[in-house]
Amino acid sequence: MPERRPSGRRGAAAGKVRLKTMGLQPQSSHLTAIAAWIGRTSRRSMLMLFCLLSLIFVASCQEQIAARPGTIDAGQQPEAYAGQAGELARNGNLHQGNFVIYCSSSWLVTARDSQIARLEQPGNTVSWLTGLKGSRLASHDRWLFYSGATAGSSTVRKVMPDGSNDVRISRASCQYLIADSQHLYAILNDSGQVVRFNHDGTGQQILFEGRATEMIYT
Repeated sequence: MPERRPSGRRGAAAGKVRLKTMGLQPQSSHLTAIAAWIGRTSRRSMLMLFCLLSLIFVASCQEQIAARPGTIDAGQQPEAYAGQAGELARNGNLHQGNFVIYCSSSWLVTARDSQIARLEQPGNTVSWLTGLKGSRLASHDRWLFYSGATAGSSTVRKVMPDGSNDVRISRASCQYLIADSQHLYAILNDSGQVVRFNHDGTGQQILFEGRATEMIYT
């Protein structure tokens, strides 16, 4: 039988549909290629960012490790050990301690160029112990004990919490100061020895001959 051909209208419609379909295929391929390129670029960018952050992290860790002081044998290198111990004791380490203490219903702190301040409870009144500077504070029985704030200072003093009766009790230059009911304990700057003396500065005794950097009183 002879093959039937669709009518002109239907054939034209079919042809139009076929042409439209064929016209969409190249556009879809371009979109797919663009999407694939964006995906590859994003992955490369994320990988490069990860590598960069890793390098920054490793570099920062190396700087921190390099900044840490090395171990020095006190017996083999006494001068180098003394220098490092002095820096650790003076330059802001937490074991220096005694920056805020409680004495006679007040808080005593060091602030403003190492001046000693008194904070009355509940903390809304601040007064300065005029002319007094110290970086190591200790207290007992209504007395405040302190040593000089700057390196090279060679006094240990005691004063009442209101700033009166300021008295020098020792010429010792100390890195640390602790008070109990009978004695003061300190580390001497020049030798690193741990010493004990009375509240009036008399009766100094050496308790430890080595080069100490901190003390803990319990």
